[in-house]
Amino acid sequence: MTVTSIDAHISRLVLDERIRQDVKWGDPRDLPNGTGPDSLPLAFLQPILEGDIYSTAVEMQSWAKEHTDNAMHLGRVTYADILNEEYLEAHAEDDPEKLFDELIQVAAVAQKWCRALIEHQGVQR
Repeated sequence: MTVTSIDAHISRLVLDERIRQDVKWGDPRDLPNGTGPDSLPLAFLQPILEGDIYSTAVEMQSWAKEHTDNAMHLGRVTYADILNEEYLEAHAEDDPEKLFDELIQVAAVAQKWCRALIEHQGVQR
């Protein structure tokens, strides 16, 4: 695999976003992962999916943001909540410029989560 200057540029943008996230939210914390075989990854969508499995991406993104904000307020937010919110924000975007920015945020959250796994949960890489 050849790493191009575009790849390096994107990696730098992800790191810049990580720095912005750390300024806003603090260093990676020992949050629950919110994953596992018994997790309910889309349970937060239950209220909008009642009888309508075809909710729009904007509706799902809005509900994910509300869920994450509530979970944060209650001290129950997980990395999966945060990543779901960012993913659905990207999914709801059709402007390529804004989609790019949302995907950088998705990658930054995933990177921050990986760091937390190393620092707080003993993952060895």
